[in-house]
Amino acid sequence: MRVTVRWGKMIVLLAGCCVIAAALAGFGDSLRNEAEASGAERGAEVQRAGSGEPAETLTRLAAIAGRVTEPGSKVRVVLKWQGETETAPAEGASASAELAEDLGLSLPVPADMEGHAAYRAAGESGGVQIKLMETALDDGSSYVIVTLETADLAATEAAFRAGADAAGAALARAGITADWNMSMQGTAPGQGDPQSALALAQRGLAASLPGLKAEESYTDAATASLSYSAPGLGRSIRSGNHLLGVQAAVHYDGIRDINRVTIGFPLITIEY
Repeated sequence: MRVTVRWGKMIVLLAGCCVIAAALAGFGDSLRNEAEASGAERGAEVQRAGSGEPAETLTRLAAIAGRVTEPGSKVRVVLKWQGETETAPAEGASASAELAEDLGLSLPVPADMEGHAAYRAAGESGGVQIKLMETALDDGSSYVIVTLETADLAATEAAFRAGADAAGAALARAGITADWNMSMQGTAPGQGDPQSALALAQRGLAASLPGLKAEESYTDAATASLSYSAPGLGRSIRSGNHLLGVQAAVHYDGIRDINRVTIGFPLITIEY
């Protein structure tokens, strides 16, 4: 089974007042994530220099969380492994079943993703939720996403680290060369307007990432976001003339009446 990973486009999705940035490639204008929203494309290219494994980024995120979230609050972390495989549609069910078994997940069940056949499986390990989705594409290949999520990093960090390594190894055994991104989310200590809260979060971020430089921004009535270049991160996304390595956003949650801060490496791929 020959495998390729093509990173050629960045899809920025607007869902209500929230933004979901997904570093996905080779699928034209179709969406390879689970968001049901329209989007605008931005050119993107993943670049790597030196180290940058999930375990290293998790350590960095844990340190940043202590600086940018309310003391004592829970920190949510989401890791997404994703890659493309040329598994034929007829082989999709068995290939998904083998990968799900290797990951310790449930037997995959059929699903529909924007008119494309898909298979989903899920499981849990040490408080970490693990999900698998494999979607058949028009060219006969499939796109695979393995997602790990914890609602409380402090309580599940060891299990999350083990799960991240296990997922990467399982994808490698399946012949899938996968890339990854990671995001954290928590309650912002600043509870004024989102722009002011983001400025406060940026000070904490800059203390953890020397050389941080804001390159791109987004704002609306309830959201403020900045994308940064930062030396030494190991992985980045090319956007125009910039190499972006980290994104920070603050969104006002009107239901809970709090500001929610989200940090993503190299970009945020969960809802603000």
